[in-house]
Amino acid sequence: MLIFDLCIKLRRNIDSLDEEIIELYSIYRSPRTQNLSFAPSRSNYINNNSEELLEKIESLKNKRSLLIEKLDKNWLFINKRLVQLSFSEAEILLLKLRFYYGLPWKKCCEKMNNYYSDIEWNENLMFRIYHKASKHHYFVYS
Repeated sequence: MLIFDLCIKLRRNIDSLDEEIIELYSIYRSPRTQNLSFAPSRSNYINNNSEELLEKIESLKNKRSLLIEKLDKNWLFINKRLVQLSFSEAEILLLKLRFYYGLPWKKCCEKMNNYYSDIEWNENLMFRIYHKASKHHYFVYS
């Protein structure tokens, strides 16, 4: 497995956690989970439910921060190796857009055309850069 694949997997897990956190926040903020002063019979249940939601949100945030830490560590390794292998700044940015930020190839192409308009960026060029990077044994992750 390539370390690039690991980065994509980490990014997808982070994005998934982000969605789950947003969903839990929306449930927490919904009127159904709010403590209503005129409904004392349900207030104990509502408080417990709200506390459980906040605990779940906090645990997801902690898990997310650990995943981001792993992703950062992997990207620093990749970036260091790419610089050692004399990859250009544009090539490193392309790989960062794809594997650190997890953008699809088409979005990477659009962004690269915005950043470096002097080069005609297309998917073939991007795949060649990716294959150029992935052929090095530095990036094999066991």
